[in-house]
Amino acid sequence: MNVVLIIRSLLCQTVVQAYYSRIQLLNEIQMDKKEAAFFLSHGSRAERSPTPPFCYDRAQEGVCEKRHMECKTEEFREYLCTKENQACPANLMCTIDGIWCPVHYRTHCANICDIFGQGQSKCKNGGTCINNGAESYTCICPQGFTGKDCERDIDECLANPCQHSASCNNVVGNYSCNCPSRFTGQNCELVCHPMTSDVLYLLDAGNLLTFDEFQGAIDALQYVSLLLLGSNDVRVSLVKYAAEPEMKFNFTNGLTETKVHQKIAILSKEVQPSNHTKALEYVYQNGFTTRNGARNDTRKVIVHLTNGRGIDNDTIHLADMLKNDGKILIEIGFGDFIDRKAMLNLASYPYMFYHLGEKQFTDVKVLRSLKSLSEYEVCNV
Repeated sequence: MNVVLIIRSLLCQTVVQAYYSRIQLLNEIQMDKKEAAFFLSHGSRAERSPTPPFCYDRAQEGVCEKRHMECKTEEFREYLCTKENQACPANLMCTIDGIWCPVHYRTHCANICDIFGQGQSKCKNGGTCINNGAESYTCICPQGFTGKDCERDIDECLANPCQHSASCNNVVGNYSCNCPSRFTGQNCELVCHPMTSDVLYLLDAGNLLTFDEFQGAIDALQYVSLLLLGSNDVRVSLVKYAAEPEMKFNFTNGLTETKVHQKIAILSKEVQPSNHTKALEYVYQNGFTTRNGARNDTRKVIVHLTNGRGIDNDTIHLADMLKNDGKILIEIGFGDFIDRKAMLNLASYPYMFYHLGEKQFTDVKVLRSLKSLSEYEVCNV
C-alpha cells in the first residue's frame, strides 16, 4: 500500500511540473511579432549580450525596475530601438528615455554622444565627444587617457619622464616624480642651489669639557652632511681650540663631505683650558679671509660647539664685533652644566642657542636650524 501511495505522489508531482512548464513556455511565446522577428534575425539573448535576462522579461518588470541600471547596455539599447522600428536621421541615433525596462521605456533620436541620456557622454574620464554622423563618433581624450572611449589610463612612467635618477609614480591621468635632493620640477629637471654660505665650525676641545661632552660635539660635526656642500653652494671650515686656536681645514680644502669627515675622524680632546676669547679673536681676524677660501658677498655663519664654561666679558665683546660685522653666531651647548646666560649673549638671536645633554645631538630644532643654512635660493635648468 505504501508503494502505491509513493507512485501516486510522484505521478502528481510530474503532472504539476509539466503544467507549470507549459504555462512558462506560453508566457515566453507571448512576445509580439516585432520582438520575435528581432530574435530570429539577431540570435538568442545569451548570444547578444551580457544584459541580465530580467531586462527583456515583462514578467520580471518589478526586478527590472529595482535593477534597471544594469540594463543600460549597448545591446539592450539596440534591441529596444530595433523592436520599435525607431528611424533616425544620419546625424542622430536611437536612444531610450525613462527606465530601461520592458514596460516603461520610450525611444527617441539623440546625438550619438548622448545615447544613454541625461548628459552622460560616451567618452569617459572627461573626454570630448564629436558626432561624426552615420552613427559614428570620435572621443578627444584628455592628457593621460586613451582608447576609443578614453577608457584606458596611460602609464606615463613607461616613457621615463623623470630625470636625474628620480623614481616615477603613475597615477590616474597623470604621473609624479620623486625627486632626489637638490632637484625639483615636474620631471625633476630643475637643479636647486642653496644660498651661498661659508659655515665655520668653532670646536671647543679644552679640559673644561668632559669626554662625553666633547664626543657630543664631535657627533654634531657629523651632521655637516645636512649641508649642501659645493664650490658654488655651502662651504665649511673648522677651527679647533683649547689654549690656542688652530685651523684644521679651511673653506678651500674642506669642500666635499668625504674630506670633512676624514678631518673630523682624527680630532682629539686637549688637556689645556679653553680660551674662548682668543678663539673668537682668531675667527674675527682670520676665519673668513680669502686666504682661507672665504668668498665675498656670501652669508657668513659660525657654529660654536662648547659647554660655555669660561666665557667672560671679553669673549662677549668679540662676539658682538663679529655680529656687527654681519656674521651669524649659532651656539650649541653640550653637557648638563653649561653657562646658559653666557652662550645666550654670544648667539645672534635667542633662538640660535641650543642646550643639549651629553651625546644627545638629535634635537629636531637643532638639526632643522643647521639644515636651514642650505635652504634653496634658486632652482633652474
